[in-house]
Amino acid sequence: MNYDAMIEIMGNIEDENVLHDLVEAIKVDIVGFSDQEKILGAISQVNGTDTLSFDAPLYDHVTEVCVRYGLPYRLQWSSDDDNIHFTDGAAWKPGFDCEKTYRLVDGEIGLSRGDLKDALKGGIEGVQALLNSLEAAALMDIPQVFSVAPELIEKFNSEPPRP
Repeated sequence: MNYDAMIEIMGNIEDENVLHDLVEAIKVDIVGFSDQEKILGAISQVNGTDTLSFDAPLYDHVTEVCVRYGLPYRLQWSSDDDNIHFTDGAAWKPGFDCEKTYRLVDGEIGLSRGDLKDALKGGIEGVQALLNSLEAAALMDIPQVFSVAPELIEKFNSEPPRP
């Protein structure tokens, strides 16, 4: 079975060690991004304006670095080759004890009929609580931006790669 997937990384990097570990994880996990200069170029392109996004089937090293350094991330994937939208998602941010998962329907957060029925029992407050929970699980409640201090990128780019 083929899996199409994407990761989006958010947060702010101000420490050289964090940037180094993230770059090294990207080299391992993301096909076509084994060159440090190409990775730093991708970071510079979105720096402070968008999430850092990559398409790839697996992200074990990248997600481990994100959790270690408190960088929120969102994964989205589809196991349906004919589907033009992702069908599933998972996300993590500081404060989560584990990844939160959710379903996607036509690219939007979906919910089960049972969850909706339970929320309706609580009236409008119950429905609002369900929506807030889904938005938090998909990280829609935090800034959708990845940034690294430009001087850190310059310094990192001018130094020889670490082992």
